[in-house]
Amino acid sequence: MQALPDSLARARDAYLAMLAQSPANIVKIPLASLTGELAQELCLKAVQLAGAALALLPDALVTREMCLCAVSGNGLALRHVPRKLVDRDMCLAAVRANGLALRFVPSRLCDWDMARAAVENDGQALGLVPLRLREQEICHLGAARGASLAMIPERFRDRIVWQGLVRSGRASLGDVPHPLRDKSLCLDALRLEGTAIKDVPGSILDQGMCALAVRTEQSNP
Repeated sequence: MQALPDSLARARDAYLAMLAQSPANIVKIPLASLTGELAQELCLKAVQLAGAALALLPDALVTREMCLCAVSGNGLALRHVPRKLVDRDMCLAAVRANGLALRFVPSRLCDWDMARAAVENDGQALGLVPLRLREQEICHLGAARGASLAMIPERFRDRIVWQGLVRSGRASLGDVPHPLRDKSLCLDALRLEGTAIKDVPGSILDQGMCALAVRTEQSNP
């Protein structure tokens, strides 16, 4: 940026201070009366501080750089990106920042890689993944990242899925089908909840498991 006249430089500093207090203060700045370069600098600063500020910017000043900055900090800001600027890179940046931004990704751009990136960030994004893309691998990832059981098609509920659900606290040992309750999975459950001991099959229950259940209960007030 070129050197500004003293009066404008002071105004710039004052506006930046306003944005530091709250990026929402962008609406209090007379952007239309400023040079285009300064107005864009202030808009960019606002979205750097809070991606949601993108919704407050005048359409005429919004640039791709501002949008990418906004969604990289707050994926849900994707909803405020002008349609003409919504492309694959923009959407990927958004879902990597917040998997739930997948809800704002146009269907034409929602492929397996996009869905995987979203679920990797937040397992709950699995519920937003089109059924055509909800395959075994992405269900495994979702279970490990906190997806709910209802989001996982029954045909994909294998041992890996159940172990992920138990480890993430989304399922209890009592939810797991009996044939899948092996020692490793039972130990995972007991590390989180001592009362899961009641659901451990008698054929694999041993003193070590009982001791673990007691320790878990003692450490969970």
